[in-house]
Amino acid sequence: MPINRRSVIKGVGAAGAMVVATGFASASDGQARYLARTNGRSGDLEAAGFAVLNELAAGELLLATGPEDAVDDLEDVRGVTAAVRDVALEIEPVAEENGYDGGLPDDPDEVYDEVLWDKQKQAVREAQAHATGDGATVAVIDTGVDEDHPDLSNLDTEQSARIDDGRLEPHEGDPHGHGTHVAGTAAATGDAHMLGTAPDARLVSVDVLGHGTGTFGDIMVGMEHAADVGADAANISLGYMVAPQEFADVTENPGAYRRMFEPVANYGQRNGTLYVGSGGNDETDLQGGWLRLWNGLSGVIGVSATTPDDGLTFYSNYGRNDIDVGAPGGGYEELIPETYCGYAEWVSAGTPMTPTDVPVEPGEETKVCFDEDGSIVVATDEDDEAAEECIPCTIPEWPYPFNFVFSTYVPSEGDDGDEPAYAWLAGTSMAAPQVTGLAALVRELEPDAGPQQVHQAIRSGAEAVESRGDPELGAGRVNALHTVERVIDE
Repeated sequence: MPINRRSVIKGVGAAGAMVVATGFASASDGQARYLARTNGRSGDLEAAGFAVLNELAAGELLLATGPEDAVDDLEDVRGVTAAVRDVALEIEPVAEENGYDGGLPDDPDEVYDEVLWDKQKQAVREAQAHATGDGATVAVIDTGVDEDHPDLSNLDTEQSARIDDGRLEPHEGDPHGHGTHVAGTAAATGDAHMLGTAPDARLVSVDVLGHGTGTFGDIMVGMEHAADVGADAANISLGYMVAPQEFADVTENPGAYRRMFEPVANYGQRNGTLYVGSGGNDETDLQGGWLRLWNGLSGVIGVSATTPDDGLTFYSNYGRNDIDVGAPGGGYEELIPETYCGYAEWVSAGTPMTPTDVPVEPGEETKVCFDEDGSIVVATDEDDEAAEECIPCTIPEWPYPFNFVFSTYVPSEGDDGDEPAYAWLAGTSMAAPQVTGLAALVRELEPDAGPQQVHQAIRSGAEAVESRGDPELGAGRVNALHTVERVIDE
């Protein structure tokens, strides 16, 4: 039987958050929402029947509300050069493996050695002998961040914010989990178990999708807020992509949305903020007629996801001009069987937290089995009634789920909260914060470096490719130690 790729991902492991368009956006008062580019001095929108929700990029971009089907009327306002309807977004649920009974080592250094393959590949511990992000600020534009997690005590709740209806509201934690995971990868302190790339950086949460929904305009507000609070790097692990031919049902001019992001990205760049964007999880060449909304813009560094052996992961997007570097995101080059090889052994071991507790060794032969829906099941042999099909595999160096990215998470529903939560997730969402944390190390060493200088330093320190224009990994897979050593030597 054919294996249903999406069923496997949802049923077994984790994919980074994907944001999908659900239609045109409306404001809380029921009015239609609009995005408008201006020449910096727009005329009287109120006289034309519109209200301004927010003014971004020094007036070059307006978030406005007004009557339905009034794009032409808005474009007729003096100073407005282009207008589109804002688009409603919804975040797809993230499947995760957390709440384990196996326990973690008490020493964060042991957690690093036994769990954090992603940090090991980048030589993060060695890089931290030179820089830890001290004095730098990292913003996480996502679903929020759990302020109660002991490994995220560096979260600045006063500067953190939630975007609601295009406006800044007080921080409210993370009802989803995705943003907390991203934050830990970039800047967890290691106070309990998880050590991020820049543990001494200041964290700022910018919640644009905490309740599962948002809009393009909300993301733009979040990007500007990150710049306004002095973020040296701002992570956008939202994996959003549109295909013009498919998006035409929602908007007649999808390219206009990319142009709406330009003044915001430029504003951040002028204020010293490097935006880091995840490449997306559609295993697609971004040069093949697809439109990315922020990757590829000036001041944004695009990131693809790499495997424990430095290949491109099975799900990661790729493509020249949109991917600048690769970073560990979890999973192997093949979904079946390589990424999920070791699943049955892991379950049989009682879902331990660390690979050392798994009763399998790399090189051992095993199998991955599926039920009739394409979800992975545990089977003792191919005649097991639960299994419709089994595929043989060889245990890799990091078997499932340990080839995913381990980081901080939010407690499961009903959890008493006595123990901090963690999870293994996979996706370009997990790759981007590796780069965001690295940007904080560079800014500690070179506080006056602009976003393009930080961008170039990260590219210069990358490795694992023959050319700096590799379509899958850009300049290569990031290496924290090489990057900081080059900055120090310059």
